[in-house]
Amino acid sequence: MNTSRLEWVAGGLALLLAAAAGGCRESSQRVRGLGNWLQGKPESIHQYYSAKELFERGRYGQAAVGFRAWLADYHDSQDVLRPFVLYQLAECYRHTRDYERAARAYKTVVEMYANSPHSDVRDLVEFARLRLDDIGPTIKPRPGGSEPAAKD
Repeated sequence: MNTSRLEWVAGGLALLLAAAAGGCRESSQRVRGLGNWLQGKPESIHQYYSAKELFERGRYGQAAVGFRAWLADYHDSQDVLRPFVLYQLAECYRHTRDYERAARAYKTVVEMYANSPHSDVRDLVEFARLRLDDIGPTIKPRPGGSEPAAKD
């Protein structure tokens, strides 16, 4: 990926995450809905914020554990933050060079949310597609198997 495209992706992702935190009206309403749903579930709130803090500190392996735990416990019919957490999980895997898991997580975002009615989620899907394009060359077919393996 060239530098300008990477800067565009990084800048766009920052805007999306800001929007998910309340930067735009649609996302703000959805996040408030999550707050109402999570009320009374302090362990889920703690899991999410702990994972987010680890991610921001560059502790991607530990953040991945936290995001996976949060996703396992998170059940909301509106899928308020799930696509963003799935994307962050994929980013954790990419940063730790676990390209197979990263690709699976990005693909999950694309497959599950490509037809989302929310523009911020559709934008996130496009970022996931770009990341898939970027890590594709780092994955090679596993000898004798159909699953790809990360390059050494």
